[in-house]
Amino acid sequence: MLVRNGLSRSEFAERVEAAEGLDLDEFVQQRCEDPLFRQAMRHIRLMEREFADQLVITDEELKARYETDRDTIYSRPEAVRASHILLDTRTLVSPDDKAAALERAEAIAIEASAEGADFAELARQHSEGPSGPNGGDLGFFPRSGAMVEPFAAAAYELDVGGISGVVETQFGYHIIKVTDRRDATVIGFDEAKHSIRRAIRAEKLGPVRNDYVLALREQAEIVYPDQG
Repeated sequence: MLVRNGLSRSEFAERVEAAEGLDLDEFVQQRCEDPLFRQAMRHIRLMEREFADQLVITDEELKARYETDRDTIYSRPEAVRASHILLDTRTLVSPDDKAAALERAEAIAIEASAEGADFAELARQHSEGPSGPNGGDLGFFPRSGAMVEPFAAAAYELDVGGISGVVETQFGYHIIKVTDRRDATVIGFDEAKHSIRRAIRAEKLGPVRNDYVLALREQAEIVYPDQG
């Protein structure tokens, strides 16, 4: 699952901690203790035991699926990780109000670029975007398709640790800090094959499960309680 979503274990752990407030081991343990999850796993094991011949996955199937999905699922473009401080100008109407917001943004940009400045703390204090409480962190994003163009262009011009001047978009004034950079990569077959196997197994399991349930229903004898 991580491979198909282009995530490393550490990146997934960060998302889990941000969303659930748990470290990865705690999250996994919680999932394993969930009665619905345990029931689903028992059903899968039953299907695999009873219909093993219908759920066989060959090396040829794995390799064919990898070739089909390599350029989409298993190729990861270059990405940067950035944080920002946003002063939202979308509700500002008068030129004076926008000028005041720009002046404030420029002052924050100077403060953020000062030696020893804590960018994350400044974001928590000043940012009016939803990422503010998280120190402005936006995670990794590619050059195209994720952020509006002025923001992406400015972020991709920065080195890791670099801080931009004020960048204007339709959302307002941003100060951007790049915190990490990731080269474009292609996940190899050996690393991807376990994920591919799970995906193909799930595809084969669906029809098998449906046929099994229908067969059970056809064999079931419905007894109505005596109404007399």
